[in-house]
Amino acid sequence: ACAHIACARPSAGSAAAFCCGPLGKTYVASKVAYYCRNQPHMAGCYNSAMCQPGTPCNGAILGQPGICSQQLTTGMSCTTNGECLSLACGRANSNISAADGPFICCGSGMQLGWDMRYYCKNMPNGTACKYNWQCSSGKCVSGQCGYQLTTNMACGSSSDCLSLA
Repeated sequence: ACAHIACARPSAGSAAAFCCGPLGKTYVASKVAYYCRNQPHMAGCYNSAMCQPGTPCNGAILGQPGICSQQLTTGMSCTTNGECLSLACGRANSNISAADGPFICCGSGMQLGWDMRYYCKNMPNGTACKYNWQCSSGKCVSGQCGYQLTTNMACGSSSDCLSLA
């Protein structure tokens, strides 16, 4: 029997139950299960009740776990680099205006473009871009991350084409 009368899963992703600490457990309806409260920094979580008091559960969306952290996770809105676990707060794509943002925490870092704006690197295909390094495919084609175009496909410049012509 548990000393604190609370037996639950210790963190998001756990299947086995353990004895919880003195703050007990919380019910997570989306998982139809109890989870221990007072989880440490960087522990998996489904809601802030699982984390240490005053520490939010960042990144938990649609039943996917987040982490107990004061810092924000990839894709979350940010205003400064220090807010992000990745320490990189940049423009998600090239359609964002120069002054306002919005900005997101970049998962693969960021880089300063020739236009003197910081953009996230390694973004998925379909993301508006100006530079090849913005794209996980390594190619910005006609203003969108993608792959080089083949013969008879419409292009914006020769560098968009696989043949380079």
